[in-house]
Amino acid sequence: ACGYARRRGIDVNITIYTDRRFSEPGPKGCKGCVGVINERLNNKLKQLGIVLPEELVMQTIDGYCFVSKGGNLYVKKKSRLDDIVTLYRGNGPLCSPVNGGFDGFLLEHARNSGAEVVQERVRDVIFSENKKDKVVVQSDRGLHEADLVVGAFGVRSPLIKKFESTGYLPPKTTKACLMELDCGEQHVTEIIQNRIYIYSFGISGIDFGIMIPKKRFLTIGIVGENVKPGNLHDFLSIPSIAKMLPENPEICC
Repeated sequence: ACGYARRRGIDVNITIYTDRRFSEPGPKGCKGCVGVINERLNNKLKQLGIVLPEELVMQTIDGYCFVSKGGNLYVKKKSRLDDIVTLYRGNGPLCSPVNGGFDGFLLEHARNSGAEVVQERVRDVIFSENKKDKVVVQSDRGLHEADLVVGAFGVRSPLIKKFESTGYLPPKTTKACLMELDCGEQHVTEIIQNRIYIYSFGISGIDFGIMIPKKRFLTIGIVGENVKPGNLHDFLSIPSIAKMLPENPEICC
C-alpha cells in the first residue's frame, strides 16, 4: 500500500496493530495454518518485490497425491509459473524454532516499507454513523483516528461484531485440527518426498485430511465441522497413514 501511494504521489500513514509475537515458537507465534504458498501467490509476491528468504522455505513441492478408498492419484506440478513451497507462518514448532517465520517476515517487510507497527491488541473499533467522519481505533495506548480501517483478524475475534454493524457478513467456517510431527529429515526425504498428501476416506465428521512435508517435520491436519484432537489421533492410526510415519515420531505441537 505504501508503494502504491508513493507512485501516485499520495501521502499515507499506515499503522499495523498486532499483539502476536511471530518470533515465539509454537502456538504463541502460530496462526494455525498449514503453511503452503501456491505458485500464483509466490509469483504475485515477487511482482510486489517480496522474495522469500531461503531459510524460511521448508520444502519445494513437486506435486499432490490424492488418497481415497477408491485408490490413489498423483498430480505432478506442470506449471512453470513459480514454485509451490511449504513454510511456517509463525516461528515453527516448539521443539525447533525456525527464525521468525513467514508472518514475521511480512511484518518486517511492511515496517521497512514505511508502515508503523504497534505491538498491541485492538480493544475496540468505533464507526461513525456519518461515513465522512473518521473511524476510531482503541488500543492500550489510546485512541487512533483513521480514514480507513482493515480488519485482518479471525472469525472468532470479538471485533467481528463491530464490522457486522457496518453490513459485513462473516464467511461460513468449518473446523480444523493440526499437529506437527518430528519424523527426521531422512524419513521425510525417503518416504514423503516433495509431495503433499490429501486424504478422503469418507470418515464420518472428517471432510479430508492433509500431510505436508517441511524438512524433518510433517504438518498433519484434518478438517470437518466438529473435529477434535481425538479425531486427529484416530486419523493417524489409519493403516495407509500410519505406514507413512516412523515408529515413534515426536509430537512437537
